[in-house]
Amino acid sequence: MSILLLMRHGEAEAVAPGRSDLERPLTGHGRSQAEGVGEWLRSTGGQVDLVITSPALRCRMTAEALALPCPIVEEASIHNAGSDTLVQVIRERAELIAGGLTTVLLVGHAPGIPALAQDLSAYEESDPAAQARLERGWPPATVGRLETDQPWPELSAARLLEVRNP
Repeated sequence: MSILLLMRHGEAEAVAPGRSDLERPLTGHGRSQAEGVGEWLRSTGGQVDLVITSPALRCRMTAEALALPCPIVEEASIHNAGSDTLVQVIRERAELIAGGLTTVLLVGHAPGIPALAQDLSAYEESDPAAQARLERGWPPATVGRLETDQPWPELSAARLLEVRNP
């Protein structure tokens, strides 16, 4: 059994003149949000084995602020990716996550991250409260916890166990 954590980056600054979307940093509040998620993840006792993040500054800052004792891997195709691309990233990174790693955290953007949670969720097996939260939106720093019995390279369905809003 494996755990997939899906997280939208923390609150980010607006695009400023002369700065690209990829260069948008977290706000102070966004950094606090990410630090809070990191504390929550550590307190739940489940160890994250690998973080895969978008190259966008706000996502990298989020991944670093989590302060998890695991590798952080940047994946260019995550930036503004849809659900199909995101699941493909997980499948293609299987060589990194197949060797006994059971918990992977993907840090990315909306609408791709919530769309992936929606697309992977097996409704009849998912937690009804988590499904309801997913349907209400996915604000910055929201985290979804999904569980799957499928090997990473074959990932196509999971049980949505929890959605935690900041």
